[in-house]
This record gives sequence, C-alpha cells and structure tokens, in this order.
Amino acid sequence: MENENLVNIDELLQEINVPCDDLNSEYNLEFSKNEEKYSFPNDYFNVLSPIEIREELVKILEHYNSKEHLLYDIDYEIYRKILLNKEDNSFAIDFNLVKKLDLSNFSFDNVNIRFLNFKGSKGVKINPQKVYNKDLSYCILEGAEVEGSFDDALIYYTNFKGTNGIEINPQKVRGKNLAGAVLTDTTITGSFDGTYIRGTEFTGSKGAIIDIGKIYLNNIEHTVLDDAIVMNNKIKPNSFREYNNVDFEEQSVNAKIKKLTRK
Repeated sequence: MENENLVNIDELLQEINVPCDDLNSEYNLEFSKNEEKYSFPNDYFNVLSPIEIREELVKILEHYNSKEHLLYDIDYEIYRKILLNKEDNSFAIDFNLVKKLDLSNFSFDNVNIRFLNFKGSKGVKINPQKVYNKDLSYCILEGAEVEGSFDDALIYYTNFKGTNGIEINPQKVRGKNLAGAVLTDTTITGSFDGTYIRGTEFTGSKGAIIDIGKIYLNNIEHTVLDDAIVMNNKIKPNSFREYNNVDFEEQSVNAKIKKLTRK
C-alpha cells in the first residue's frame, strides 16, 4: 500500500517548472528570460528532510543552464539546512552549482566561505566580521558585495581583484599575514611593518608603502610590487639568497619586480 505522505517527485518538479517524465530523464528546462521566483510546495518541507530536499535541488541545478539565476523563496533557517553542512557550516553542495542561485535572500553570516570562488554569483553579500572564523583565505571575492572591516580577518591568498571600495589596514589583519593575497582594486590604509607578504600581488592597488627592511623576514619572494612604493630597497631581502638577476641597489623607488631567475 502506498504511503500517502510521500511526495510525488514528478509532480513536485512540474510545480517548480521543471518538466520531468521520470527521475532518470533529462530535464528540458525552458525558463523565462525574465527573472522569476520559484517556490517549493509548503508541505514539501514537512515531508522530506533538508538533506532529501538538497538532493532534489542538486538535480535541478545540475540540469539548469540558463544565464538567469534561480531565486527561491525559502525560509532562512530551512535554506541554511539545505545548503550547508551542519558540522562546519560549509556548503554541502558544489559551489559551482550554488552559484546558479540568486543568493539575495541567503545570509553568509557564520558561513564557512574559505576557498570559495564568487565570480559569476549573484546576490552575495559578505561581512568579513560575520563569516565563520572571519576566514576569507583562498577566496576569490569578485562577484560578491563586501561590506565591513577586515580587522582580525584571515586574508592570505585571498583575491580581491574585481571588488569595489575595499580598504585594508595590514596592521590589523590577523597575524599580519597577507601572503599570496591579490590586493588589486584595494586601498591600503596602514603600514606593512612586520607583515608577511611573500607572494603578495600589489598590481592595481593604492596606497601601499613597503619598507623592505621592516617586513617579516625581509621576505618578498614571488611578490609583485607594481604600484607599491618601496623603501629601503638597498637591503637585499633574505628570500633572494638563492636568486640572481636582481640588483636591489639599482631598483627605483617604485620597484617593479615580476620575475626572478633561479641560479
């Protein structure tokens, strides 16, 4: 005897405008060119668990190829349970699929965003002070609207290219660690004394003044100093002991060091 409480998936998918003959068929999606709002049936959340709903959402997103982003009108707490892992608040769905959603009604507060690439996303708003552990390391922030201070935030290997209006005080970043960060399109508001900037990219940044003699370990290995003002450039950084073709005594104040040749 059939369980009357079970949701008919075929009917469900039809209700959210996803034609489907059976669970194994390919979705022939033909969404309107205009942005629309799609809602799951109210009783859907009373029958299936967030994990089961997540599985159905993945099926939809895997076959959705429109340039328009899908906007779901889902209760905030339920939406978080669908999209996030309970253990660490990281995304339980491949973020490349999540980026097909319009995330205007989703909050990134206390969400683990480490390693996420926001390029191509829509509706993403991030406050560095409110994301999980204030950790934005390894993120590509293009495509996200970032508002808030980076004080005590983790931003090593964070890519800021394509962002707007971001100001960073290196003295207030957690651990003074900006290693590998791409600071393009940012404005620097503090000194780099005692900071770790190995592999940091300054091209396209504003306000960066670097005293090589005062940065951590004098280490600017693989650092791109374009658009930064470099002081004390007669000091040979420790990191270049194994490199040649770099004459620091003849570098201009606005040093441009892009490529190093190992002996």
